[in-house]
Amino acid sequence: MGRMAKTNGVAISGLLTGALVWGLIWYPYRILGEAGISGAPATLATYSVALLAAVTLFYRDLRALRRLDPMLVAIGLAAGWTNLAYVLGMIHGQVMQVFYCFISRRYGRWCSRASF
Repeated sequence: MGRMAKTNGVAISGLLTGALVWGLIWYPYRILGEAGISGAPATLATYSVALLAAVTLFYRDLRALRRLDPMLVAIGLAAGWTNLAYVLGMIHGQVMQVFYCFISRRYGRWCSRASF
């Protein structure tokens, strides 16, 4: 096997792993959406489950959180806020139009004239 075949195998497995992870992440949102729970409440529910699991698994290490740098806490809160904004954008927004507005000058000019 040559170097190129090994690189292709790594790329393919990376793509498949990414697709699997995204599928597993969005499946609970789909189930919650079918149950009538969408957007922010669904995000709160899924992150609460993750928080409960983390506290259960790392209970002995919780004392170390008191010594965290406040800037690290601010970064964590900002990351959570951006993730919530992303989830709400995916659920309620016109994602592809907004995406094109940010990545291309050509579409950026089109978006300035378009009515959403």
